[in-house]
Amino acid sequence: MMLPRLVLLSTSLLTFFLLGACHRQAVSAAAITPPRVLQFGTGGGFVGTSTRYLLYATGRLERQQGAPGDSTVPAVVLTSLAPAAVARYFRAFDALPTDSLTLQQPGNMYYFLAGRTATGRPVALTWGANGARISRAAQNLFDELMKLPVN
Repeated sequence: MMLPRLVLLSTSLLTFFLLGACHRQAVSAAAITPPRVLQFGTGGGFVGTSTRYLLYATGRLERQQGAPGDSTVPAVVLTSLAPAAVARYFRAFDALPTDSLTLQQPGNMYYFLAGRTATGRPVALTWGANGARISRAAQNLFDELMKLPVN
């Protein structure tokens, strides 16, 4: 009778100490914050598909083609850019005029540039309709991004 109680007590104590030794590891916000990403590309036309490029702050460049907003389409990694080039694109993005960070005037064929600035301000530019204009800085950045090795 005494032996089963002793085994139960020792097993309980061992379990208690082992579980007490385990502790949750703290995770900082930086560890779970996704890297910054610039999204740019074109869309529309008869079929209504879009080609979206994603440039991550890490330098990875991806392409995603399909229906706008279709998250089931996998992105294809195209290349990895040099850190200096990536920093230049993100600096230009962060320097966009604050009075022109939002525009939603797509046409049959449209162009877009989106992301968040370093301060967290959302940028959502979609243009293509007759008369739709974005700032010269945004247009220059878009043109430069579209010249990346995206083939």
